[in-house]
Amino acid sequence: MQKSRANFEQEALLATIRYITAAFGSKYKIGLGESSIEASRNSQFQLALGLCLKEILQITGTITISDPIMTEFDKQLAEKLGLKVLEEKDKTSQQVKARTLLYMPHCPKGLYSQVLETNWSRKQLDNLVILGNRFTMYDERQFAKQAPFILPALSIALVSPLPQVKFEDNTIFNDLAIHCFPPDRIIPEVDLADREKDPECL
Repeated sequence: MQKSRANFEQEALLATIRYITAAFGSKYKIGLGESSIEASRNSQFQLALGLCLKEILQITGTITISDPIMTEFDKQLAEKLGLKVLEEKDKTSQQVKARTLLYMPHCPKGLYSQVLETNWSRKQLDNLVILGNRFTMYDERQFAKQAPFILPALSIALVSPLPQVKFEDNTIFNDLAIHCFPPDRIIPEVDLADREKDPECL
């Protein structure tokens, strides 16, 4: 366990911090997307990295966390750690109104698509930074039904994969990347009705 902790602090954390601070500065709110903290060892490490990001980036604002399978224990723990627990069904909680870093390691691709859909405008996408699964890792054939907003997002996103680090279980932090959406690459807003009829119209 001591070796895992050392690897975590010295490699995964520092490599991630260098990428984020170099690209985006240090004033961001973090939204955490996790599995059950109580049941998943991976989620425990991922949450620990999220909390370390808070300290390194010197974030003083409210940090939120939500997941559809959070247990009551998870919620109580999150609150003790100073995190605000959001209801998963509240889509408005996913809307970004200021520059926001969403830390979403290994979330379902449908959740990434939902976040993109909720913020599909020039202003909101410009404010959005996602640290999560590298979108290019997915099979494009799965997008239309399971995650229709990932493919159009890829056409405008700048994707910066995180460096591979030595960790005792690389399934915890593998395939992560930073995704941002520069305003000069963001396409005009598309009518919602057209989106619902044909996701590929984006």
